[in-house]
Order: sequence, then structure tokens, then C-alpha cells
Amino acid sequence: MYKQSISIDQKKEVLENAISQLKKEFVGINDIIDEVGDLMMSWWIFPEHQFRPLIINLWGMTGSGKTAFIKRLVELMDYSKYSFRFDMGAFGNHTSYLKTILTTNLSSHDNQNPVIILDEFQFAKTKDENGKEVNNNGLRMIWDLLDSGIIHYEPIENIYQLTKGRKMMLILKSLEKEGVQIKKGVLQNNISRVERIIKSSHFGYEDHSVDRSDGKKPYPPENIFISDIFGNGVFDLSEEMFGHYGEVAAQISKMNSLNEIIELIENILEITFAQREMDLTKSIIFVLGNIDEAYEMSDHINPDIDADEYRRFTLKINIADIKKALQSRFRNEQIARLGNNHLIYYAFSNKNFEQLISLNLKRLKALVKSKFKLKVTFTKKVNQLIYAEGVFPTHGVRPVLSTITNYIETNITKVIYERNTVQPKTDHILWDFVDDHFDIKFYKDKNQVHTLSLPVIQKINSLRKSTHDDQQAMVAVHESGHAVIAMMMVHVIPEYVITRTVDSDSAGFTYTVLPDDIVTKRLMLDRMRLLLGGYVAETLTFGEENNTTGVSDDLKKVTQLAHSMVREYGMTGLTYKSNIHVYGGNPAQFTFGSDDEITAKEIINQCLEEVKECMTEHKQFLLLMSNYLANNNKIIKSDLKKMYLGYQKKNKLKKINFLDKNSYYDFKKKLESQ
Repeated sequence: MYKQSISIDQKKEVLENAISQLKKEFVGINDIIDEVGDLMMSWWIFPEHQFRPLIINLWGMTGSGKTAFIKRLVELMDYSKYSFRFDMGAFGNHTSYLKTILTTNLSSHDNQNPVIILDEFQFAKTKDENGKEVNNNGLRMIWDLLDSGIIHYEPIENIYQLTKGRKMMLILKSLEKEGVQIKKGVLQNNISRVERIIKSSHFGYEDHSVDRSDGKKPYPPENIFISDIFGNGVFDLSEEMFGHYGEVAAQISKMNSLNEIIELIENILEITFAQREMDLTKSIIFVLGNIDEAYEMSDHINPDIDADEYRRFTLKINIADIKKALQSRFRNEQIARLGNNHLIYYAFSNKNFEQLISLNLKRLKALVKSKFKLKVTFTKKVNQLIYAEGVFPTHGVRPVLSTITNYIETNITKVIYERNTVQPKTDHILWDFVDDHFDIKFYKDKNQVHTLSLPVIQKINSLRKSTHDDQQAMVAVHESGHAVIAMMMVHVIPEYVITRTVDSDSAGFTYTVLPDDIVTKRLMLDRMRLLLGGYVAETLTFGEENNTTGVSDDLKKVTQLAHSMVREYGMTGLTYKSNIHVYGGNPAQFTFGSDDEITAKEIINQCLEEVKECMTEHKQFLLLMSNYLANNNKIIKSDLKKMYLGYQKKNKLKKINFLDKNSYYDFKKKLESQ
């Protein structure tokens, strides 16, 4: 048990200090750290009052640092000795092996209060992709642990002895059928044959302290059952019942049949290998898992996705979403056993990633300072390089950490070696990034004495550089078309427009934030207009004969939206749904008819005409933006607004009061006015 002499106040201080330190070491999870601390407090201070395990679930995307957080928490509490981590993914289909590992590791903490970490819990699924049951009988113990904290199991530490014991019983039963007899443990017939069988079975072992050379034996053959060879075999089955093999021999010497020996061995096996109960009700269990089903954008690996926007998306995920996602892997009764302490990891913001980079560079600087007595200063350009190369918003912290390793840690050795060749010995370096190399200046007492240049290969950022070619010009026009319609028709400024992206499946994209909690006819029409903006811009600028295949996905989405308005949502005066196949489905619904097709086409054509009119009116703005993006790979929201204000002022246009997702609707205001 953990330091029984420690007082309640001291234990409380240990946990509070751990929580405080964790906030210094981990980025973007202060709320989770606080909540874990609050939930743990009663278990930490008064575990004796706990009647079932305390379960805390941590859910997030891969690379979010859940495991590192809990392991570090346990270290800071000086509780590693009482902590046990089980990687559910490491067992694969061999879940029966988990039972062996679990009971072996936890058996010494029966009725105590260990920390149990069930990592990669998504792999403990009991349902497959089609919702069918998965035969994972080896996991029953896990669900019992989560439910009550009581585990029933058969001890397996002496499985070899168990096998030998059962084998010996079969031998003895066979000899009994043959009529072999004993009296006071001594063989009465078939003496040499029985001795040979017992010795060849390797049930026990010979006492090598006894000299058996030259044919000498410490026992006559008829005493095989009261010898050390057989006695050690019985003794090894249960050291608790006998002090040494001599006690076994003493008991067998009172027996007058092989059946009595068989009953002795059966009794030993029943006692020694009987099912046991392990009480872990005082434990705390951390369930850690990656539930991608709750993070719908997690399969988007483009590093040009804005981290702030992805975080905003994940902030909407709640406990209900997590439980719904868990239903694709587990039965409802199992989800209930996980309780309601579900802590959700949200995606990192831009600021979180910047903090992560700064924190890890700070650690490196401290290490170099301590080990080599050398002060290191990184410029902002170094941080920006690591961000540009390492941040994939949907992949969490790991790509960032590996980028720091590749760019900084691997070069530190070169820097230290170079320092040793410089006289006088320097005490400070300034680490900068310029164009395609690190520019490292060495100082002694504020005087620069040396410079080192190290090449930098940019695998990600190089893909973003403007090419100033025909492709970028076409993409610039297409994406500017989306942006112009967003600003001049929908009155929403895009978050950013990109014309050179890392994603090979996307030449560029315009990111515009519209409401996603309430979907109305107005919103769907605005989305259709935005989608048509690229097609119209291409046609207006380069002519219809130069329309590209890049409009394909936009037109597909426009068509889907129009059909949904007509066939599903009753937005065109229809009070029924007409989106099912003529050969099946709900008889209360109607099939898709020619009238519906005509209505959908009319909606699309109306939007198209409106977009053409707007784009023609503001072609000058389209060309202004397109020319900029043909030579620059990106423009952000603030610069788009400046560009618009210049265009508006020059052409003396009425100023637009731009909306955002929160001001797009005014339902509450309209309701109050009535």
C-alpha cells in the first residue's frame, strides 16, 4: 500500500502539486487535467470508502497524448510501483492471453488501490464493422473489472505442475486397473515395472545430494511412492500443504491402495488450482481510446486545414456523441459499465500548436544549457518552420515532435561538434532559419566569433510555394470565384483561400464558415451559390471552352443539395418525401418523378443566373483577387477584408456589413419583434 504513514493533507498536496506540474508540461488540456484531479481526489484520499472501481475515460484522436498524460501523472504522484498499463491492441485476437497477464500483474494488489490503465481500448471491441458480435471471451474479465472490481480466475502460475499432476493421476488409475497394490505405501507387486514408469514420467525429481552411483539406491524399488522422487512431485503441487517431500512420504506410508494416493493428488489440485476471487474495488481505472467515429473530420490529413477551425468542430463533441460512437464497437450494457466520466480531447488550436513547439524547444534549450553550458536562442522563423512542416491538425502532437527531432535534435550534435572547433569557446548561439538553411551564429561574451550553415529540406512547405504557372492561375480564378460570391452575395468573408496546397487531391480550396447547427432553405441556397462561384468565374474569365474538370465535385454537391430540398426537406412546397426507389421502401413515401426533377433543375438554374449576375457586376474584384492568388499561395480573412475595402472605396459601393456563423440568422430577434 502507498506510504500508509502519509497524512491526508500531505496526500492532498501531492495530488495538487502533480496537477500543477502537469499544466506546465502539457499543452491545451488544462480543463482535462483539472477534471481528472477532481475525480481522483476521493479515491486518493479515502480509497477505503470506495465500493467499486473509479473509472475515468479519456477519448480523443490518435497522437493527442492521453497515455503520456496518465503515465506522467502517476510518476508525479510517486505511484508508478502501483500502476499497471495494459495495451488492448497488443493482444489482437489472443485475448485469452490478456487474462494471464492481468491476473499475474494484479494478484499482488488484491484488495488494494492500484492504478489500472486500459490503453487503446477501441481494440477491445465486441462488435465488428457490420454490428455483429465478436467472440472475445478473453475480455469478460475486463468487463467484470469495470463493472464490480471483482475478478474470478483460475491461478495459472503453476500450470506446468498442474499438467504433471493430472498426468500422474491418469498413470495411477491405469496401474490400479492393472491390479497394482500397495501396503503402507510400499509396492506389493509389479515392483520393477511400476518404478520404471514412475521415474520415466518425470513427475518429481531425484535428490542429487544422495549418491546413486555404482548401483546404490537410497531406497529399495518397492518404496518408489515414499521416495524423494515421487514425494517431490506431490510436494511441488502444493507447497502450502507440506513443508517438504518427507511429509508427503509420511502420509503415503499410511495408505494401503493406489486410490488413496489418487485422492490425495485430486484434493491437492482442487485446493491449489481452485477458482479465486480478486478484489480490486479500491482501484482507479483509466480507459484510454481513440474513437474516430466521433471525430468526423479525422480522416482529413491535409495540413492546410486550419487548426482553429478543426478545433471549433471538435468542441461540439459531447458525451452523447462519444456514447453513440462507442455503439459501433460495444454493446449498450458494456458502454454502461464505462460509467459517465467521459473526458473528451479536443483538437489543438493554432495557439496550442505554437505553445507545444515553444515548450519542446525550451526543454531542448534547458538540456543543452545543463549538459554543455551553452545558451541557445531560437528565432521565430525556426518556430514557424516547425509549424509549417509539422502541424497536421487531425494528427495531434506526434508529427510536431518528430519534426522537432528531425530538424533540431539531429542537428544539435553537429552544432556542439562545431563549437568544439571554435576558439575562443563560445557560450551562446543564435539559431535562425533563412530561406533553405539554418543560420547558426556562435557568440562569446556577446561577440560573434563563428557562423555555421546547415541545409534544411522542406518536404511539406515546399509544396505550398507558388509556381506562377497556368495551373495556379486557373486555380486562383476558380477559388476567387467562390470567395467573391461568399463576400458579395452571402456577405460572409472566407477564413482563407488557398491556391497551392500539400494535398495532392486538391489543387486549392476556399474555406468559408457557415452555420451547421440549423439548416434552412436560405442556407442551402447560399451553399449552392458558393459552389457555383468557381464554375462561373472560370467561364467568365477564360471562356466556356476552358472550363476544367475541377468543377465536377462542386456541381455534384449542387445537384445533391437541390434534390434534397425537393425530395427530402419540403422546401419547395411538397409536404411529402420522394427520395426512395420505385421497387422498394416505405409505401408512405413517393418515388422520384419528372416534376421533382424539373423543380430541382429550376432551383439550380435560378442560383446559376444569380451567381452570373453577381460575378459579372464584380468582375473587377474577381480579377483583383485572382491576380493576387496567381502569385501568392494563400490569402487570409483579414487581407480579404482589406482587399474588399479598397475595391469598395474605389468603386464607391455601399459598404457590406459582413456576417459570421453566429450572426447569420436572427430568429430570436424576429421572434421578440412579434
